[in-house]
Amino acid sequence: MTRATRRRARIVSDVVGSVLTALLAFGATPLVLLFLVGNPLGQGLGHTWSHSSRLTLTVLAGLAWVAWMGCCLQLIRDVKVHVRRGSVASSVGAALSERVAARIAAGILTVSALGAPLAFTGAAGASVAAVTHVAQPAALATQGAPPTSVPSEPTSVATTYVVRAGDSLWTIAESQLGDGADWTSIARLNLGHTMTDGMRFIDPSLIMPGWTLMLPGAVAAPSDPTAFAFPAAQQHPLAADPVRVPTTPRVVAVHTVSRLLVAAPKSVARSSGPAPVRQLPEIAILGLGAIGCAALARRTRRRRAVGLQHGRATDGRGRASDLIDTEAMLTRFADIPALSAFERANSLVGRLLQDESTIQEVPQVRAICVGPAGVDFWLGSRPDSTPSGCTALNDGMTWRVSHDVLDEEQPLCPWLSIVLPIGSDDQGTWLVPVPPGTCLPLLGESGEHLWRSARPVQESWSWADNVVVTDDPSRAAQLLASSHPSVVAPPILFFGDPTLLTAGADRRLSVVTTSPHHATDLAILVDPIAATIHPLGRTVRPDLIDDGTARLMDELALPLPETSDVGLELVDEALVVVDPPIEGTDFLAPGQVEVKLLGATPRLEGLQEGLPANRARRAVELVAYLALHAPDEVTSDRLRTRVLGSSDADAASKTLFNTAAAARRAMGSDAQGGQLFPSGSRTGHYRVSDQVTVDVHRACQLATFASSCEDSDMAIAFLRAALELIEGEPLANVLSGYTWWEAEGHGARMAAVLVNAACNLAALSVHAGLFELAQWGLGQARLVDPYSEALSRAAMQVAAAAGDADRLRREWRECQRRVDELDPGSAPSPRTERLYGELSHRVLVGASSAQSTELMA
Repeated sequence: MTRATRRRARIVSDVVGSVLTALLAFGATPLVLLFLVGNPLGQGLGHTWSHSSRLTLTVLAGLAWVAWMGCCLQLIRDVKVHVRRGSVASSVGAALSERVAARIAAGILTVSALGAPLAFTGAAGASVAAVTHVAQPAALATQGAPPTSVPSEPTSVATTYVVRAGDSLWTIAESQLGDGADWTSIARLNLGHTMTDGMRFIDPSLIMPGWTLMLPGAVAAPSDPTAFAFPAAQQHPLAADPVRVPTTPRVVAVHTVSRLLVAAPKSVARSSGPAPVRQLPEIAILGLGAIGCAALARRTRRRRAVGLQHGRATDGRGRASDLIDTEAMLTRFADIPALSAFERANSLVGRLLQDESTIQEVPQVRAICVGPAGVDFWLGSRPDSTPSGCTALNDGMTWRVSHDVLDEEQPLCPWLSIVLPIGSDDQGTWLVPVPPGTCLPLLGESGEHLWRSARPVQESWSWADNVVVTDDPSRAAQLLASSHPSVVAPPILFFGDPTLLTAGADRRLSVVTTSPHHATDLAILVDPIAATIHPLGRTVRPDLIDDGTARLMDELALPLPETSDVGLELVDEALVVVDPPIEGTDFLAPGQVEVKLLGATPRLEGLQEGLPANRARRAVELVAYLALHAPDEVTSDRLRTRVLGSSDADAASKTLFNTAAAARRAMGSDAQGGQLFPSGSRTGHYRVSDQVTVDVHRACQLATFASSCEDSDMAIAFLRAALELIEGEPLANVLSGYTWWEAEGHGARMAAVLVNAACNLAALSVHAGLFELAQWGLGQARLVDPYSEALSRAAMQVAAAAGDADRLRREWRECQRRVDELDPGSAPSPRTERLYGELSHRVLVGASSAQSTELMA
């Protein structure tokens, strides 16, 4: 019998079994009651009995019929739950009614999805899987799990998905990948692509019906292998309702949501109720739009690049832990195209207005909308003409800049320096500029909350360092008084009552106020549900955050102070010891199982058997987290929240148990028979054996040990061994998970040590005349920190020591490019610029001296 024949036979048997089960459940009991107690409304079988006996029998019959109807209602509810979840699995030890409901639901799902190749296994705990033609999932191949290690045939998902009305990336990931938190993997595959309708996918919180999204090759429902996944071409009708899609019940994450919203005022608490259909959980929790989250994520990354780290708590409950959770959620929006589209359009329109003389009077911009169709500038008056790079809409009252035009633009000089995000709707994200001499009132009960969300975003634009934001009227007056009339003063944004300003100051400042008495031609009326931009009449979902979250945002967006970068000046400085020397040399060799994180794809080496395909990704992440925190134990709550959980829910205890069990079996035992991954303690604490090592720890230990070596050759050997462990950009291929890696500071600490190691290796190699080794070490370190100016300075010093003027210039230009890529419009630090000038002079003088010597000879 062929496989297709067996599948058809299985389908028929399940449908027939479902029908028979339904007949028995809903039909057999009434027949038995009719035969035993008769019709409760008639005489039944007690027509020959006495009056009292007949009355008693009638009461009992009525109770029996009521009990039967109650069982039927409960059975119908159970069937409905199974159908909505798309799962026909029943838990171990489930009641008879639940197993019966699962059998009936299997038949309903089979009939409703007629035509899709279904496979049912088992009886009461049968699972349903919809199989489509896809290639071997790349995610499984990169995890190092061979196909032969899969105990059962994996459930594949469709390679594409057609967006329906009411969908969001979260609901799509929930239904197609089995975990809504995997929306980031879908976003990374599709963001920046132009869809069939000509629109571009730039904002993960906004997708349009009819778009075709690529899905990553993965196994459906990694946390629940019994989950049902419908193919994209044959979606079950119930899957259109995003509220009814989840495969497993989810509990709101107390450690994330409660800490961020518990201190919110009543107005904000009401707005954090049922989120709009397209709103991602991170946006609902943070109270910011996708563009604001991306701007703050970039600001945080810049702080890490210059070595500024926040305090970190390890108990998962302190203020520093709140900052970690907030930063982890922001990181999921890093580098989205919507942010760069807005900043580039702001720069492009300003440049076009300066280059063209056809526009006699530049109109005032009332609002900006960043959406899939382009960046729209809503004007306050109809201009004489339209810049060449823009398209006129709404009878000339709107300028649209398409995304194709923006691809080649760089956000060098903004046209509008002060732009506040207001909210979003189905058209895109809406922002309102506040040029000097204007006042923007934020009216309504939620005006303060809107300002709290807008301020940190305004301080995170690529040009934000040139804008002064203050709520102190005396400081605003001091800034105005200190500016020279012949020098263009930096834009100043004042928040507060404009009547507190000195006479004439309001005509030179940009003012945002919550006072209703100030006359203006533009105002924002905002409540917990909606914000209306008057007089445009646009109503959007507002960006609102509470006081506690606002303080976290302010800390993430602090101005960048002048700091000295980690690194080594090759000529004048000695080796830098990053830590005291360590004892022993156990770090030289990997353990029985080693976690590889210094590469594009994290993996485990030394496993005794392959990991199950449906748990490989989470098992590797779980072991990596425990190994990085060894020898400390980690609580199960922390693992479920920070490692296995998602942005809106902790992982279930069953998920943690199954993932740990899969990793434990694959890792096996040590030479003494002890488990490399022991079972959790009675108090819910987990750890791994000391035979489980991490390449990150070994690399840092090798670099630290090299700093204590008096023999330069020995130091070079240890530094080279440390840098050889770098196989590629760490976690570059990770599409979901590992948000704790940067949020807890592991990536920044590792980068600082290895950058320092590369600079030390360059210093020693130059003194030994090994210029190629010095360049190799710097290249390895750039894989972990491509934006480090310390590496750029070291590379320029290597080029100068070798007398290579061309390479010195290339390194300087590359440093400029990397700094601008990290923070558009920025330049290398004065320290780096001075070093380049000194080295250039030294190389040129040396070259001139050499030429003079040759001529004299």
